[in-house]
Amino acid sequence: MKVKRLLQFAELKLQSWGVALLLITSAWLLAKITWLVIAPMPGVTVPSLVASDTQASSSAGSSANSQWREWAQAINQRAFFGEPEAQQVTDASSQIDAPETRLKLSLLAILAASDRGGFAIIGQSSSSGKVFQVGDNLFGQAVLSAVYSDRVIIERGGVMETLYFEKTNSSSLATPVPERPVIDSNAESLQQALTSANQAIAQGADVTLQTQGVLGYVEQAINEDPQALLNELGLEVTDQGYQVSRRARQLLMVGLRPGDIITAVNNTPVGNISQDQQLLNQLMSTGGQVSIEITRGSRTLTIHQEIPAR
Repeated sequence: MKVKRLLQFAELKLQSWGVALLLITSAWLLAKITWLVIAPMPGVTVPSLVASDTQASSSAGSSANSQWREWAQAINQRAFFGEPEAQQVTDASSQIDAPETRLKLSLLAILAASDRGGFAIIGQSSSSGKVFQVGDNLFGQAVLSAVYSDRVIIERGGVMETLYFEKTNSSSLATPVPERPVIDSNAESLQQALTSANQAIAQGADVTLQTQGVLGYVEQAINEDPQALLNELGLEVTDQGYQVSRRARQLLMVGLRPGDIITAVNNTPVGNISQDQQLLNQLMSTGGQVSIEITRGSRTLTIHQEIPAR
């Protein structure tokens, strides 16, 4: 089977941030999970925050949407949940002598399947991030040799090197915002809040302020009616986690399918609303690497992302 669309990223003018906002939103649910949109992605042109029903009004938006289509097409051409004979992703990398690479590359996201060679999205300063699979050539500089949960191994001139997620001090991500952003009282849904933020950013509004405004909306929705937020996302609580229903329009657009189940965050099972909120608020405070596990039948997809501490 092929994953038609897997990731959807945020279009931000000042910095390029975020991986799979809607996917992470679903996995984190009742925490302030929209914070993932501000994970730094240096040197990457990324598509719009969420699918919009209206045409993008700027050339930047058109370029971002084009990049999203390129990523989606690249992943679509490869059977990510496919044949089990491909190289298995594993964390047993301690036996590999691979010092950190000096190449000007940025590791943006890792996609690891339980029975499938991994993918990585990697960028460089002179180009946007692209999807690579084990064995692919990286911008003519090296070959992607292996994919692990927190790093990738590349081969350059017969020598193995390691490319890590970029470690960024959270205090340097953006100019501090002294006041809590005002929540758009007219927003009646997460979709509307995200669309409003995108439009404001396209008109030159402060990215951090708008992002925190969306966070505020999510926090308010969680406190007022968490079940309504679940319903809006099209998710149903099961014994295994959060199951994607046919009503999950936005999630289906980023590659999930009815019946997919978001089962764990950082190896901790999810599915209990109150417990998940405590777990994820703690994770938000400490930052670090986040892994999201999704099951489709007998297969497992894991997405890894480094996030800053709050």
